[in-house]
Amino acid sequence: MAGWNGAGQVIRSDSVTEGAAVWQAARARSQRIEDTHHDAHDEVLAGAIEKCLNRDGENAMAANLAMGGFKSTNVGAGQARSDSVNLGQVQDLGFQWAGTAGGTTNALTVAVTPAITAYVSGKSKIRFVVGTTNTAAGGVTIDVNGVGVVALEQRVGMNPPARSLVAGALVEAVYVSTTPGFVITSGLYLETPLPRGYIDGFVLSNAADVDHDIAVAVGEARSEYSAAPGGRHINFVTASPITKRIDAAWAVGSGNGGLDSGTVAGDSWYAIYGVARPSLPDPIDFIFSLSADPSAVVPTDYSLSRRIGWVRTDTSGNILPFKHYPGGEFRYVTPPALNVDDTVTTTPSLHTLSAPPNTEAIINVQVRRTAAAAAVLIMSRDMSASLAVSDNATPLASHGYRMSFDTVGLNDGRTYQEMRVRVDASSQVRIVADNSLTLRVATLGWVDRRGRDAT
Repeated sequence: MAGWNGAGQVIRSDSVTEGAAVWQAARARSQRIEDTHHDAHDEVLAGAIEKCLNRDGENAMAANLAMGGFKSTNVGAGQARSDSVNLGQVQDLGFQWAGTAGGTTNALTVAVTPAITAYVSGKSKIRFVVGTTNTAAGGVTIDVNGVGVVALEQRVGMNPPARSLVAGALVEAVYVSTTPGFVITSGLYLETPLPRGYIDGFVLSNAADVDHDIAVAVGEARSEYSAAPGGRHINFVTASPITKRIDAAWAVGSGNGGLDSGTVAGDSWYAIYGVARPSLPDPIDFIFSLSADPSAVVPTDYSLSRRIGWVRTDTSGNILPFKHYPGGEFRYVTPPALNVDDTVTTTPSLHTLSAPPNTEAIINVQVRRTAAAAAVLIMSRDMSASLAVSDNATPLASHGYRMSFDTVGLNDGRTYQEMRVRVDASSQVRIVADNSLTLRVATLGWVDRRGRDAT
């Protein structure tokens, strides 16, 4: 029995003849039209009709529908995942729009229409308005249409910092299975970054337990070292003073221990670092370390640090009292023993000062000579080791470390001068004189850049 012929045509038939003149052919052959012929013919038509779509939606497609270059018009908006979409939905991204997020501050819930039933990596995309600015209490999560709670991240593996998802912000995010979670592609409001090396505040002082505790005043600074993904730096900001103990193992929080490892060492320099996590920049905490390397001091799960100063312990492991002034100047309350109390000669010699590594030592110098003029040059080890003392040639004019004292005619003449000199990583300077003389050097304090030259 004929019908649709596979070429887009319906072929009539009475089971004897096919074509457009079935009944004429029957008459031509003097064949009476019988009920079987008529039924066969009508079944062909019925079969062809059944293969057509009912506009009331009573039947369904059984194969792909070729549009022949034409378009469907006045198509309604799709409501289910299996529906077709109209061009307006595509232009408006209506199937990704979730409106204002619900849930709680750090646990968002959103819903798109039609509802998604699974998260598909790289394809599940959402757009929503932040309802409440996120806090520093932990990472942010999101649940779309009840499919499941997953992370909402700034980058793969990195939670958004506190206050970066601002209420009213329009956020777009796409699901990434390796996270697993939604990664923000636009709409993250990060705080304005401070300039590289910036530091203000974070003034250090001896706390109630002057031997073991250091109080860190409020301040803000740019992180100095970052192992965060992409090398991202953040602003370190505190709203209240924090006290840390050098005689106890580090633990988060003011009043808790601050030592990075072991037990406190005597007669040693300890750097104090601010440390933070990129996904949770608040709260900033502080840690003591013997290391001058800011990359070597971050605790587990932390990846950002900034050195804010140094303290010195005595032979018993107690912190020497000091005063910290704006600009990075530190002064001992009671200066330690003389660093130099010896004879210096025309042969350059190295001497260690009571100043932290790579800082500018503030020293008080006494030159003692019983006869003839005395001149001494105290210089950074960065300067040439072959420099000699001179009253009328460099480094007298080009450097600030040249001192000349005339004691002719005095018995046991002594001249004093306070000066500053750069020490190296071993806290050493180089000293040379124009002849043999007695030199005494007392370190009064130091000037510390406190990470301002971070790269």
